[in-house]
Amino acid sequence: LIAFLRFTAEVRKQNPQVKMTEQSKLAATQWKALSPEAKAPYEQKAAVEAKTWKEAMEKYKASGKEAAFKEKTGRDVQDKLKAKKAAKAAQLKEKEQAAKAKAKERVAAKKAKETEMKLRMKARADVKKAKEAEKKTKDALLKANKPKAKAKLTAKAKAPAAKPRAKSKASAETKASTEATGTVVEGRAAAA
Repeated sequence: LIAFLRFTAEVRKQNPQVKMTEQSKLAATQWKALSPEAKAPYEQKAAVEAKTWKEAMEKYKASGKEAAFKEKTGRDVQDKLKAKKAAKAAQLKEKEQAAKAKAKERVAAKKAKETEMKLRMKARADVKKAKEAEKKTKDALLKANKPKAKAKLTAKAKAPAAKPRAKSKASAETKASTEATGTVVEGRAAAA
């Protein structure tokens, strides 16, 4: 027995007329009030008894009587079931940890993708701003040169319609080679 239970047994012998619950309360208050020197004999006896019990239990387990008792009462099956449950619990824990790791990886990949998309959008916005700035500078140049541009437009409008251009020498040669071979040859390479 532990030291407190030894002390409680003595208190119960001294007060048999008191109810069990009251005896326990009385023993607890008296135990708390005891000095370490007064508790020492109880603790020493408990330590000796615990050592004796451990030695006896080791001999019992080593003799094989424990295994025979467990087999006889079916506790070995219970131990196996407990071991199986513990293994399942460990597997579930591993699966949960793997699932958490995968979830973290997915979140990290999603964040990386979002960051990449933000960078792309920023790059597109920068390109768009650059094009708008270029367009503004062109518009500003056109406004500055507007009188000259109007003059060119009016000159083109007043000029008579242009005559169709004569066929170039290369296109005439291509036509001639097509008629001779019966196949269309692209470019100027047919004449060469």
